[in-house]
Amino acid sequence: MTPQIPNYEIKRVLGEGGMAVVYLANNIKFGTNVALKLLKKEFIHNSNIRARFIAEARNMFRMSHPQIIKVTDLIDEGDTVAFVMEYIEGETLKDYLDSKGKLNEEEIGGLLEQMLSALEYAHEQGLVHRDIKPSNFMVNPQSRLKLLDFGIAKQTNTASA
Repeated sequence: MTPQIPNYEIKRVLGEGGMAVVYLANNIKFGTNVALKLLKKEFIHNSNIRARFIAEARNMFRMSHPQIIKVTDLIDEGDTVAFVMEYIEGETLKDYLDSKGKLNEEEIGGLLEQMLSALEYAHEQGLVHRDIKPSNFMVNPQSRLKLLDFGIAKQTNTASA
């Protein structure tokens, strides 16, 4: 069953994790594609999971970096908890690596530089991602990376924000 979210038209599932489903959606107000991460119904009334999900959205919202996915909205209304992110046309780094096979040194260096830039920025913001893996990066057709999924990130006491 396709969820109904005010102001968003759900198009299809982009991915699914243990606690949430990510959908491609259309922002009806602006006519743009977005990624909408929706907390699964079985976790809506679990106050710890709900709070962690909302914290993820808020942590991501306050970050502004070209290699980190941007959160633009939080929906926390009754039995609906979701957040809206920019939609990245592309594939996960895992899929990219699987399809490309061996990369040359220049490609490796370019991707690694972007990954490290995202992580450095997150650390400057007082966040440790704790789930760095190829499936948590998106790669667009121009080989630009975006780090996603701060679901198990840990806030540190060294936040400079």
